[in-house]
Amino acid sequence: PTIESTTVSGSCFPMTPLKIALVCMSNQNRSMEAHSVLKRKGFEDVFSYGTGRQVHLPGASIDKPNIYPFGTPYATILRDLESKDPDLYRQNGLSDLLRRNAATKAAPERFQSLKQIDFELILTFEERVFRMVIDDLQLRGPADFVPVHVVNLEIKDNHEDAIIGGILTAQLYEMLRESDDLDNEISGILEEFHERTGRDFLHVVEFR
Repeated sequence: PTIESTTVSGSCFPMTPLKIALVCMSNQNRSMEAHSVLKRKGFEDVFSYGTGRQVHLPGASIDKPNIYPFGTPYATILRDLESKDPDLYRQNGLSDLLRRNAATKAAPERFQSLKQIDFELILTFEERVFRMVIDDLQLRGPADFVPVHVVNLEIKDNHEDAIIGGILTAQLYEMLRESDDLDNEISGILEEFHERTGRDFLHVVEFR
């Protein structure tokens, strides 16, 4: 199995539109790395969210995380952390992470706070988040009985794995966008993705 590096200066594939939500717990690391990669490739139908109750970021110790409400701008979080301990947050990579996030969109958003779900694909990066997304969709109930594919690609929540996750997301997204009949072809595409990368996945169809 191989993970193919992808060029992020623009896509050369003839693709159909595919509106995607990228979802992790705090909309800081895994979902934002993938969002950044797809945005730099020129894809516009890309959005990202978290499913936690609040945004959690590492603090000076394990038992003292930095906690913020969803909607707090990334630039505001960066200023707050650098006012507390600039050396710590530069050394552990959080300052760079937040600068990347701020260049991608304004602030972390919570999936459950969306008024309307209009995605064709929701990609999560942790089984717990996958289950939370499904619970939210089922709680809302279908409005128009339009299918939405929920796929989980398990990625550890650290900087190095998030980079790999961004590459994998770009591969999978491009494969899916090449389909002219996603509802009928997605299972085969996911199996092909598994064969190429060795990565397992979870996939369910919900309705919106």
